[in-house]
Amino acid sequence: MPLTAQQSKQLEDLLYNESDVAYKRRVRTMLAYLDLAPGHAVLDCGTGMGFYSLCMTELFGSLRVWGVDRDTHALAFARSALAGRPVLLSEADILRLPYADGSFDRVLMTEVLEHLDDDAAGLHEVYRVLRPGGVLAVTVPAARYSAWYDPINRIAEALTGRPIRRGPFAGIWANHQRLYEPAQLQQALTQAGFECAPIEPLTHYCFPATQTLVYTVGKGLIERGLLP
Repeated sequence: MPLTAQQSKQLEDLLYNESDVAYKRRVRTMLAYLDLAPGHAVLDCGTGMGFYSLCMTELFGSLRVWGVDRDTHALAFARSALAGRPVLLSEADILRLPYADGSFDRVLMTEVLEHLDDDAAGLHEVYRVLRPGGVLAVTVPAARYSAWYDPINRIAEALTGRPIRRGPFAGIWANHQRLYEPAQLQQALTQAGFECAPIEPLTHYCFPATQTLVYTVGKGLIERGLLP
């Protein structure tokens, strides 16, 4: 369901300082797709620094939001950013979620699945904690990414058959176990029990090496307190 005009304005205010236009598009799309309503119980699966939880509680009022992540540094940041909001954060493994069956109306899992050692097991856990008729919104990095987006890894894959997964040149592959073709994502979802809606690309044209500059270099400097 599309966001209301007021919600769209609130979201644009929250996204004002975000430099990654592809990320902005992803946030807008995921929040609309979830079709949130007051009273919904929502799991932010792989919550990171808590931006999606911040947006959900800002735009949709009386939600009940739970967030899980294994990154203690990110969770500490999220706890500070979300102080006073109805969000319960936990350090937990997605492969062993600490919730009863059917606990949530909605689950958000954006740019998380590719990090899991066992993505099938992760999706089965999410299916377990989602109520019948609930909605999962999931995004993953595309295997067919543009060479303009991450030219370094495109060259590395062409020359060696292997991507760069660690270090300052990891780009789109940074700490990822895999990237996904649309058919691979659809198969993983259906095998876990989900009814899969049509998969939509969420790319955006950008300057060359945006992934490397914004995420690998810029995000790393921000997380280390070297940039504001």
